[in-house]
Amino acid sequence: MAKNDNAKIKLPEDGSVQKALAICRSDEKGPNAFVVLGYSNTNTLAVIAEGSGGLTEASAHLPDDDSRYLLLRKDHKVEMAKTVKFAFIYWAPNGMKPLRKALVGTHKGQVQQLMKPFHVDYAASDRSELDENLILEKIGMASGTASQVTDKKATERKATNAPKPQNFNSPASGSAESGSATSPKMATKTFTPMNTRNSRASIDEKKIDPIKSVAQSVIQFTDADAFKNSLKSIRNDKEPIDWVLASYVKKDTLQLIGSGTGGLDELLSKVEEDNVNFGLIRVNEVIDKSKTTKFVYLKWQPDSLKPMKKAEVNTRKGAIDALFNPYHVDVHLSKKEDINFKAMMDKVSSASGSKSHIVHKTTN
Repeated sequence: MAKNDNAKIKLPEDGSVQKALAICRSDEKGPNAFVVLGYSNTNTLAVIAEGSGGLTEASAHLPDDDSRYLLLRKDHKVEMAKTVKFAFIYWAPNGMKPLRKALVGTHKGQVQQLMKPFHVDYAASDRSELDENLILEKIGMASGTASQVTDKKATERKATNAPKPQNFNSPASGSAESGSATSPKMATKTFTPMNTRNSRASIDEKKIDPIKSVAQSVIQFTDADAFKNSLKSIRNDKEPIDWVLASYVKKDTLQLIGSGTGGLDELLSKVEEDNVNFGLIRVNEVIDKSKTTKFVYLKWQPDSLKPMKKAEVNTRKGAIDALFNPYHVDVHLSKKEDINFKAMMDKVSSASGSKSHIVHKTTN
């Protein structure tokens, strides 16, 4: 009986563990907040340390002979939109006694549930594995934004290990802040989508024009500058724009329908009843006291669309999707009543693993 009791973790009655986790998720301690949990006895968790110095500071509180659980916050930007990511680090040092390691192993899943939501689950048993650059890379890969990691060492590792890309005839140059490319002379970052259900291989941002799909189908625009500027605005925290919508006007050509500040309802009022549209919606999700920006990619394809037109658009899906990367979830619609704001936010929460932790959701 005692053995079974020890396999179940307990929390202090004063709520200190829950309070420390909530502070870590708030903006109170900044972008490098952390909390380290350990044990006050065999199976009772306690707050060992909390602070704002990131993994470097937290590592000082990880012993060589016992387990610790670390929640690490990292703030980084996708284009000009702030996103908040969390890493769960399970510290099980090689110096732990085998019996203790076996017991603690039964606690890990329970602690994970306590610390959710997080974006990266990372286990370390040696101090050489406590590398913040590795954590950043894992966060980037998990969210589909690995190319946004600007740490010098991470960049050097990626450059060293990356296979040589094919040599295309259109060299790229330009600003990395732009949300999409508008011609072979302009370079932008290309990302894989953030929802793993529809994950695609990433495109090398320096060598391949992001408006080319795997089949090398080139997407053009009736007004490339307007499209580029709209995507740039929706990814800027300082801009009020929260939706962008484009129309498939003819073979390989998109046209900007518009953008605005009225969210999903305003976007739906602009969709075309007899054509395929593609949109991006910006929403904010508040988890505890931490606000994070999420993007929803919407494809509108009414049932009345002719089969030939559907087939034509579907063959260019990869190239078009790449223009709106990164996004957290995608939504395919054939009827307006198939979606509303609550249903959309439920999809966002489910995709990020934060559904049970949402305090409130907002479009502003």
